Amino acid sequence: MESPGRCFLRATPLTPGHDIGIPEMSNSISPPAEPGVCHNEIEGTTDLFMSVNKTKPAESAQAAALRLMGRRDYSCEELRRKLGGKGFPAGEVDGVVGDLERRGLLDDLKLAQRLAQYYSRDKLWGPQKVLAKLSQRGIPPQVGKDLVEQESADGRAQNRLRKALDLKLRKPPLHILSPREKRRLAGYLRQRGYEWEDIWEALRETGGSTEE
Repeated sequence: MESPGRCFLRATPLTPGHDIGIPEMSNSISPPAEPGVCHNEIEGTTDLFMSVNKTKPAESAQAAALRLMGRRDYSCEELRRKLGGKGFPAGEVDGVVGDLERRGLLDDLKLAQRLAQYYSRDKLWGPQKVLAKLSQRGIPPQVGKDLVEQESADGRAQNRLRKALDLKLRKPPLHILSPREKRRLAGYLRQRGYEWEDIWEALRETGGSTEE
């Protein structure tokens, strides 16, 4: 007779070939959880905990403008293009540029003067190339034209052309160069922004013919 409150397990005799029903171990490995997601399966429910993506606050148009201007000088138009390319609204960009201009931090005339002097006097560029570069830098056309005319007045452009010619020639002298070399030299001076008329005149003064 079994005692109350007790549980007795009766052993079943094993016979050869008898299967006791122990489940086999699985060799498969569960795939790793997706990064940033935690799966907590309790009572048939799945809780997803997503990682929070922390982003930096957006930079203001004025802060971006000041950061850019800390690297190099900009014209008003250059700064407008740069800020517009960063996605700032046109109205906000115009407000920032206008404010910087009123405060004297942007000055197209002063920038153009520095650039015209540098390209003309230091790099020995001709008037046409200087004007093209000023336009590329966003300088208003009339401002650039007036400055180039000032830099070219009183024969200064011709003097720079002759200096560029002397630096290019060095040795041998021009009069022993072949006609083909002289044409190449004229093309070089043209690429530097000088007028054909001034180039031929400089070549004749130096002793070189421009004809075959």
